Amino acid sequence: QVKDYAIAYGGHALAGGITIKKDDFEKVKELITYPVENAKLEPYKEEHIVLRLSEISLENYRLIQTFSPFGECWKAPLFMLRNIKSDGMRYSKSGEHLMTPIGQNTRIVGWNINKNCFVNLPYFTCRGYLRISTFIDRKYVDFVIKDFNNY
Repeated sequence: QVKDYAIAYGGHALAGGITIKKDDFEKVKELITYPVENAKLEPYKEEHIVLRLSEISLENYRLIQTFSPFGECWKAPLFMLRNIKSDGMRYSKSGEHLMTPIGQNTRIVGWNINKNCFVNLPYFTCRGYLRISTFIDRKYVDFVIKDFNNY
């Protein structure tokens, strides 16, 4: 067992640490990795809530925040936008990031998502989360794209 080699250890359900002798490293590594390498892993499917563009608002963002704090055991909600017209998207000055206004102080933001991502895609579906951003003293509610067209 790993504890037989431990000089000191500690942690909690989601993280841990151990101090061992340098000479015991390979044995401890084997004891830790063997169960992981031989485990049967099942894919994790993230649930999402379908959202309309008109529902992206400061009022709804504040409502969602009443359920916070969010973290590892209480995840922030993941939202889905369906059938977004790709030729209406706007991009940052550099062209590297999607930055499309969708209403008063609301935007769709996609980091490292450029026009080339939507070649031959007249419409796309995406998942993401809501956040507040401030630019030159102006607050925006952003729908930040996490992934798209993977469903």
